[in-house]
Amino acid sequence: MKNNIIYLFGSVVGAGIPFLFLPILTRVLTPEEYGVMNLLFTIYSICVPLVSIGLSNYLHRVYFDNNSLSHSTFLKCIKVFCIWALFLCALTFIVVGIFVDSMFNAYAFIVPLLVLSAAFNSVFMIRLSLYNAQDKAICFIKYQLLYTSVIFVTTLFLLFVLNLAELSRIYGIIFADIIFSIVSMVLIYKILDKSLPNKENVESDYLKYGFGLVPHIIASILLSSLDKFIIAKYMSMDDLSTYVIAVQYTSILMIVAQGLSKEWTRFFMSNPYDKTINKKAGNLFLSIATLSIVLYLCKDIFYGLFIGGAFIINNEVVQLLIASQLFHCFYMILTVQISYDKKTHILSMMTLISLVINFIVSMLLVKSYGLIGVGIGTLAGMGVKFFLTLYYVLNKRIFGVTQ
Repeated sequence: MKNNIIYLFGSVVGAGIPFLFLPILTRVLTPEEYGVMNLLFTIYSICVPLVSIGLSNYLHRVYFDNNSLSHSTFLKCIKVFCIWALFLCALTFIVVGIFVDSMFNAYAFIVPLLVLSAAFNSVFMIRLSLYNAQDKAICFIKYQLLYTSVIFVTTLFLLFVLNLAELSRIYGIIFADIIFSIVSMVLIYKILDKSLPNKENVESDYLKYGFGLVPHIIASILLSSLDKFIIAKYMSMDDLSTYVIAVQYTSILMIVAQGLSKEWTRFFMSNPYDKTINKKAGNLFLSIATLSIVLYLCKDIFYGLFIGGAFIINNEVVQLLIASQLFHCFYMILTVQISYDKKTHILSMMTLISLVINFIVSMLLVKSYGLIGVGIGTLAGMGVKFFLTLYYVLNKRIFGVTQ
């Protein structure tokens, strides 16, 4: 319970610090500059999972095999990761070089730097995941908040002192990733176990795990943005803005679930066959479901205090989005079983199916039902993903079926 509170606090505060950028950046930057900054940040957000190919998740899982991480395993994984990251950097340089006239013009040179920054960020994420594996929740939160705070302070310095405008936050992230990757590498080396035997086929095991996640990563990115593209194409920008604000509000549920699931993941990995697993999962489901009800009941207060009447949206859309977030949160809780089994290709398959269902339903309903139709498509996609994952977990834990 103590760790749950710590992780929950860290998730809420960690999400709150970047939120402080909004009233600052929107007043200092022009709409065009703000758009460029968001576009570059979106590219960075895509690069992070694609570059890492599940490195921190894989080492987190391997840690529980011996309650330690061997020196040889870490070095082998880092070697494979570095080759992959350098390949992506080189590929990005080539692509930007060819399409420089049509890709951001003066901002094209930033894209390879974002790929490199994402590689540095992967090392930072390893240190975070190992804090979780070591049951050091306070260290996890302190380190995470320190990283976020450095980005915030650096961005303000670059914005107001060096006048870097739309590039201030981007360079702030790059700076933090470089610094924290160096510090993280030093901290990781201190805990590596050199006495554990050299494990064979680590490289192939990691590649199977990592590349099994790639379709899942791409599909997840598309899944999170598909509804917005459909609304932008078939409806107005006003509709899109009201929908995006509703998504941001309902995402509070996911932020809380992420905080609660960190301790759940550590407990599961440490005790995958503990008799209390089902009870703990049920309590987690119940807590998140209760919060979803509270979130819906408080929506009028949120819109009245923070948004205003111009962005009021249909109640049914909010209901659909909360239900979608609820399914997604339940899905996140259940996927720890798939991660433990190292069957990441199953995650990819489920996410791809969810993406297709979302697209088909949304396209069929958007012209007739507008935002409600898109909301139904989102709910259908998230619901299918949850029930497929539930089917896998039930087969694994109750019927003992190996996928």
